[in-house]
Amino acid sequence: MKVSSLLGAVVLSILPGCQPAPPAPEPKACTMIGCSDGITVVVENAPAPPYTVEVILPDGTSRTSRCEAAPGCDAGLFFEGVTAEELTVRVTAGAGSSSEVVHPTYHVVQPNGPGCPPICKQARVQVRYAP
Repeated sequence: MKVSSLLGAVVLSILPGCQPAPPAPEPKACTMIGCSDGITVVVENAPAPPYTVEVILPDGTSRTSRCEAAPGCDAGLFFEGVTAEELTVRVTAGAGSSSEVVHPTYHVVQPNGPGCPPICKQARVQVRYAP
């Protein structure tokens, strides 16, 4: 009798569909931290504030941001929604202006971790103010 019970257990364990189902994966908990596509422009040799940073897109449109007080702009100025592969960055201050063409490298940012939205593209570039 023990042999038939053991044989039955072996047969059941090798038949498809007779295996116990694997446990369902735990639902992933995602936080609600947001992010935006865009580029941060850091100005080396920055003039004394106030100064303006303009990002000129390939289609000729531009976005402008103004640095009003130091050290508030030391970390850079963020231009939301800008993801172009080539940009002209113009820095304008009382002593004049300078422009530089940049080719940003965008990185995927997932502030809530892999598998959780949102997913954003962001880059950081440095330009030198040299009027």
